[in-house]
Amino acid sequence: MVVRRNLYGHPGAARAWSKARDEFILTHFNEKGWTCTRCLADPTLFNITFTGCSSDGKNMDESEYPKGVKPGNEAILLIHTDDCDCVGDNDEILKFIADAMHERWEIKVTDADFMLGVKRTLIDTESEFSVELTMTAYIDGMYKAFDEFSKPKHVNTPFPEHAAGNLSKNDPADEDETKRVLERGYMRLVGMLLWASRNVHVECAYGTSMLCRVMSCPSERAWNAGMHMLQWLHQNRLNGIKFSHDGNDKPIAFSDSSFHHGVKEHGKLKPNDCKDQYGWVVIWQGGPIAYVSRRHKHVGFSTCHVEYMAMSECYKNIIYLRQLLDELKVENVTDYSTILFGDNEAANSLTEYDFVSSNNQYILTAYHAIKEGTALGLIDVRYKKSRLNLSDLLTKNVSSGEIKNLIDTLRGYCLNDLMKND
Repeated sequence: MVVRRNLYGHPGAARAWSKARDEFILTHFNEKGWTCTRCLADPTLFNITFTGCSSDGKNMDESEYPKGVKPGNEAILLIHTDDCDCVGDNDEILKFIADAMHERWEIKVTDADFMLGVKRTLIDTESEFSVELTMTAYIDGMYKAFDEFSKPKHVNTPFPEHAAGNLSKNDPADEDETKRVLERGYMRLVGMLLWASRNVHVECAYGTSMLCRVMSCPSERAWNAGMHMLQWLHQNRLNGIKFSHDGNDKPIAFSDSSFHHGVKEHGKLKPNDCKDQYGWVVIWQGGPIAYVSRRHKHVGFSTCHVEYMAMSECYKNIIYLRQLLDELKVENVTDYSTILFGDNEAANSLTEYDFVSSNNQYILTAYHAIKEGTALGLIDVRYKKSRLNLSDLLTKNVSSGEIKNLIDTLRGYCLNDLMKND
C-alpha cells in the first residue's frame, strides 16, 4: 500500500507533519527581506524578523516592503502541533505571516482571547494591568461529561486530605473493581483533569500525579478522589492563574519535597512506595509559569536528602528557562541570579558548601550539579519557612487551612512579600 500523503493517526504522522511545517516556515521566512530562526530551547518557537535587506545584503526599495511592515519589525510564533500563537510589533506583520500560512495550508484566524481551552483575559485599567488565564468553559464541559456520577456536594481541598488521598498500585482492588472503574471512564477523567492541571489549575498538580499512579489498576477510592478533584475544579472554575505588571519582574522559584519514609501498611513499607513526592514552581510577574509535582526517581534517606534532590530538579528547569529567555533576548532577567527558595537549611547549605558526612555521602553525583549553578551565580538558594513555601501544595495532599493560606499567592491573585526578589 502506498500512502500518498500524511495519514492522520499514523505513528509517524506527527513527525512528518512537524518536519513539513518547520521546513516551510524556515524556508519561506528566510527569503528576500526576512530572517527566521528556530529556538534551540523550544523548537516549536520561531522568531521572524523583517530586515528590509536582499540576499546580497543591500537595502530593498521601500516599494518592495510588505504593506505596513518596516525593517526591524519582528514577531514570535509558538506552535502546538497545528495551533499557533503569534505576537508581533504590529498587526501588519501578523497579517503577513497569517497570509503566508493560509496560502500554504488554508488556516483559520481565531480570537486571541481563547487558545487550547484556555481563555485569556487582558485587564487594562488605571489601577491594574494584568492577564488572567481561566478554563471555565472547559471545566463546565468536563463536569457535564461526568454528570451521571455522584460527586461530593462541596470540597475544601483539590484532593482528599491526608491518608484519604494516598493512592498506590498496592491498594487492595480486585479485577472486578478495577474493571468497573475503568468502564466508567477513569482514563478519560484523568486525561481531562491533567489538561486543566497542566494549563491553569496548578493546585491540582499533586492530585493528578496521584491519580496517574494507578491508571492501569484504579480502585473505587481512586475514582472518588477523581470526583473530588472534579468538584473542586467546578467550584473554582471562575478562577485560574494571573500575571500582573506589578508582580515580580524576575523569575523566582520554590522547591519542596515530602518525606514519609514510604507508605506503610501494618508497620511495613509497601513495595514501590518508598519514593517521596517532590514539587517546584517558578513564579514570574506574580503567576506560575512552570511547575511540577512528581515522584522522586530515587529513594531518599532523610529530609535533607529529598529536599536536595528536589532543588536539583528545579535547578534543571531554571537553566532551561534562563537559556530560553536569553534566546528571546529578554533583557535584565538573566543578568541576575535566579532565587530558589527551599525550606530545609541543611539542604540549602549543601548547594553551596562541600561537606561530606555519613548523612549525605550516599547522594548520587548527578544531584550535585546544582553546586555548579551556585558557583556560576546562576541560582541563589535561600531559605523560606514551610508555611510560606508555595511548592508545599505540590508535594502532599494538604489541609484546607494550608490551601487557604497559599493558594491565592500560588495562582497570582495575591501579590505579597512572598514574591519579593530581594
